[in-house]
Amino acid sequence: MKIVIIFLILPTVRALIEEIPVTRDIQDCLDRSYAKGNLTRQVGEKVIWHCIHGNHWKRHGAGLTMPEEAMKWFSSLIHKDLSEAHHRRRSRRQAVRRRQAIPPLRIRREYRMISDAERAQFHRALNMLKEDTSIPPNRFDALGRLHELLGERAHDGPNFLGWHRFFLVVAENALREKIPTVTIPYWDSTLDGDLKDPRASYIWSHEFMGNGNGVVKNGPLAGWTTPYGPLMRNFGDGGTMMNWTSIRDCFNRQHLAEILHPQAAPEANLEDHHGEPHLWIGGHMSPQALAGYDPIFLLHHSFIDLIWELFRRIQRRKGIDPTTDYPTTNTGPPGHRLTDSSGFGSLQNSHALSDIFTSEMYTYQLPPTCSLARPNCGSSYLDCDTSNGKPKCVAGSVFDTPPGEVFEIDRIAETFGKRKRRQVPGFANNDEHVNSYIQQLETATTIKCQPENVNDHYVNNYNIDGASDKRRWSFIPVSVIVKNVHTTAGENITKAAIYPKCENDKTLPLNVYVESNGLNYRGFYKEVAHIPKDLAVSSTFTYIGIRSPSVNVSDVMISAYDSCGRICRVFCKSGPDLKHRQTGSSYHPCPGSIRVTQSWPLQYGNDVTSFSKTLWNDDNFGYPNFREDLVFVKIVCGDGITWPWRK
Repeated sequence: MKIVIIFLILPTVRALIEEIPVTRDIQDCLDRSYAKGNLTRQVGEKVIWHCIHGNHWKRHGAGLTMPEEAMKWFSSLIHKDLSEAHHRRRSRRQAVRRRQAIPPLRIRREYRMISDAERAQFHRALNMLKEDTSIPPNRFDALGRLHELLGERAHDGPNFLGWHRFFLVVAENALREKIPTVTIPYWDSTLDGDLKDPRASYIWSHEFMGNGNGVVKNGPLAGWTTPYGPLMRNFGDGGTMMNWTSIRDCFNRQHLAEILHPQAAPEANLEDHHGEPHLWIGGHMSPQALAGYDPIFLLHHSFIDLIWELFRRIQRRKGIDPTTDYPTTNTGPPGHRLTDSSGFGSLQNSHALSDIFTSEMYTYQLPPTCSLARPNCGSSYLDCDTSNGKPKCVAGSVFDTPPGEVFEIDRIAETFGKRKRRQVPGFANNDEHVNSYIQQLETATTIKCQPENVNDHYVNNYNIDGASDKRRWSFIPVSVIVKNVHTTAGENITKAAIYPKCENDKTLPLNVYVESNGLNYRGFYKEVAHIPKDLAVSSTFTYIGIRSPSVNVSDVMISAYDSCGRICRVFCKSGPDLKHRQTGSSYHPCPGSIRVTQSWPLQYGNDVTSFSKTLWNDDNFGYPNFREDLVFVKIVCGDGITWPWRK
């Protein structure tokens, strides 16, 4: 009888979900972020990306391996290039003395400034690497795995720029093994920042990087798969574009240590600024560990490398030698000291400071400009904006009519009809242009035109520990509450840091993004909650995916932020033994780190549909009653300046 009594009582005192302490690595990172100015100087979403995503990467990357032949390949790609660069430097000096012609360097240019033929060759080289399985799983994914494997020595410290310079040289030479004339173009995302909807940029058309809404199904990367499911993106669900205000904050600093972790101030932290487009693109680009599997990663980091090169030129004008400018103390995580191994053959971190890369290997064409006298940016995919009196180049939109291309409506209709019947004589010479225009129109229709401009949901890849399988996921309910902060005229209040897009456009809707990051498993899940913007207090409900606790307990970190990047607070359900009960509140602030077990009462479901039925029970009159006892986590968003974690 005693055994039966114990069996009956235990489940009533053990909750399925329980609060657990924040792991030490994440807590240390949060403490460092707090010490740099809390949330008035740094956008909250970037804190989550840096501390939670970043440490999630380091925690689960220890077991990854790289085939020996891959490491030899990487080493050969950069050592051979360095050897040729040194030979080139000697030849250049001799040529100067002999007044001989000096062969030009390969030039990296803005993605929209290269010709259609050059862009096609770049895309072809990417696909040739992807199809080459001589190094498993293929040569492109081997590059992605390298970034995943060596991430700790590449991020969160002063080696961020140098390591990625090495990586770009390796990737560029891998592409040039396939097509020797190819260079990696750069994506100047500041050009896209002035669009009302950056999702309408040509970058996300079939002629460039393909669609950004979910699985990549068109463009040169259509149908690509990665070791972590099909290549996917969720553009516009967080983050923002790079902007020259932040870049100039970096240029105003003197030394490398002042623009990188761990010493940089939030306003001038180039690594954090570079994370904004990562978050804006979403999908594989959002978690740092997986970003290298999307080719847009190469274009984005090529632009970051250009910014570093401009910073180095400014240093020289200030009398600072960039080849020796590296911190000797307070260098952050392991692998970031000047003499540490870079992971690329015998090269040390110090070698990345050499001028030989941009003097003997490659150079950059500066970002496009225009003027009132020359209102042209040199590309049909860019426009010269003269509306505010200061001409500047901005991204062209798929909503625009292609420059110089005007079609008769009958011809377009005829081409649409040919999709349902055989080729019509007389249109062979015109179909290419007409079809291109039609594809552009179809791309535009995938982008919402309404002023609120929101995505319906976030597309997740359901990948856990390298396997995409929905059956391995469960869902917990999360209540989202937003308190709109209204100010009266002349009122001076402290405001949270927000993205420039919100400073420039007060009409943007307020969406809340809730995400989970596994602490004892490798998995990420994100969902968007749409919030009415004209109410003092609004609430909604969503479900967040976690690894199913059917086999083992699942430890997970829940966090949230709004569409302007302001951090939200997480509240956990108070137990009967907690002091919070004495205040009359059934929820208390918590850091969002929880453990989900199979213990009763069941506070999760294996699918959203069935669990939603559990949350709502009809009474005798057919009135639905909500089971709030099954909701362990609530999200509260407000002014965004309250630090949601323990210090």
